Amino acid sequence: MDLISINNDFLLNHSQYQHLACARWLCHFGIPSLIPDDGAMSYHDIAQEAQVPEYQLRKICRMAMTSGLFRELDNNTLAHTAISRGLRHGSPFLDAMMFLTETASVTASKMVDMTVRYGSSSAQNNTAFNVAFDTDLPFYAYLSQNPTVGAQLAGSMKFFGVGGELHLKHLVNGYDWAGLGEATVVDVSFSSHNLSL
Repeated sequence: MDLISINNDFLLNHSQYQHLACARWLCHFGIPSLIPDDGAMSYHDIAQEAQVPEYQLRKICRMAMTSGLFRELDNNTLAHTAISRGLRHGSPFLDAMMFLTETASVTASKMVDMTVRYGSSSAQNNTAFNVAFDTDLPFYAYLSQNPTVGAQLAGSMKFFGVGGELHLKHLVNGYDWAGLGEATVVDVSFSSHNLSL
């Protein structure tokens, strides 16, 4: 493979921001929760219910469809896929999506600003998170004052802990715990330094 192809592949594999932006918009306005589980709904009715411009809804849904969110029954009618159905209100998948798109990705986008503002500081409140959310609070202190974000993080951890490569069974079965002998194991969750960059 030539260098241009390698570079193209790299950029394509790291250009998912449009899909994340669409998912954030759809979840923010509660679109997945408006459509019946096994039914369909017109773009017009969804836009009215969500109080969003119909033309934006159509464009964003059609972009989201390229990543498996929603499907059209015809040009005017939207229905769920298994993925979009999982984003209905109250699901850990929705929590994970909201935390990823409204907190984690916004924080990651401020890494340059963090270095410009704080230089080499390693203080817990000199992070990309502090820049992104314009706060002097360390991450977990911020969560204690913003229960919605805290609930999204908790839902994210629940979601990622029950399936796939991050399933807790890998932690339980993948280490020789008995080899520790008599020991105390402490779950410290994510460190605030790593989580807040």
